[in-house]
Amino acid sequence: MVVVYPVIACWAWNDKGWASAYRADEDALFGCGVLDFAGSGVVHLTGGVGAIIGAWMVGPREAFRTRCLQTPMYGPIFQSMGTLSLWFSWCVTVYIQGVILIILHASVY
Repeated sequence: MVVVYPVIACWAWNDKGWASAYRADEDALFGCGVLDFAGSGVVHLTGGVGAIIGAWMVGPREAFRTRCLQTPMYGPIFQSMGTLSLWFSWCVTVYIQGVILIILHASVY
């Protein structure tokens, strides 16, 4: 992902990138290029394709291969840790956005 992401980001965000909407010629993607709002298209496209390839390379879990569908004892622990990490990251993201809005609002007046 470290090697692939800069290449894809350059395609979309560089003025001369083949997917950029700011190209002067008509050789852009779909004839007009793409606008990427806040980088979400490049980030999610790269992450999604990387996740699909990674899941394909790793393959199914051992429980599905042996048809033993009993949840391992560590399963709920990892589920709880994942849920808490998502909640924490969302709270931090919302907090940072709130601080930025406060700073921007203060700088307008």
